[in-house]
Order: sequence, then structure tokens, then C-alpha cells
Amino acid sequence: MQKLAGKDYSFRTLQRYNTTKKHLNDIISSNYKSDDFRVKDIDSKFINSFIYYLKTELNLAHNSALKYLAY
Repeated sequence: MQKLAGKDYSFRTLQRYNTTKKHLNDIISSNYKSDDFRVKDIDSKFINSFIYYLKTELNLAHNSALKYLAY
């Protein structure tokens, strides 16, 4: 994705993608005691726990937390 920055994606989009990836890694390691999570295991419980993490641990507002789901 870094190679496409400035072409297909803006630099800011790349930053948001990397930030989202970091937050997902943080929640997976803390909640699931793993360094990886299978895509097929993503369900509403996982998504809700990610939103909860963003709101409580990072103190994000509702709309700000939901924006991370787009990346």
C-alpha cells in the first residue's frame, strides 16, 4: 500500500490504514492473546469489542471510532 501512496491513495489514507492496523494488533494481542486473527473469525462480537476498545482505551468519540472500521 505504501507504493500506491500519492497514486491511488493519499498519504493521509496510508497513515489511517497503519494506525488502524496498529490498533487491531493491540486488541488482538490483549484480548485474544495472539499475534494473528483469521479473517473468517471476524464476527459482530469482534467488531463490537474493537469499537469498545477504541472508545474506552483510546477515548475516541462514537463517530471517530466508527471511522476506523472503514480502513
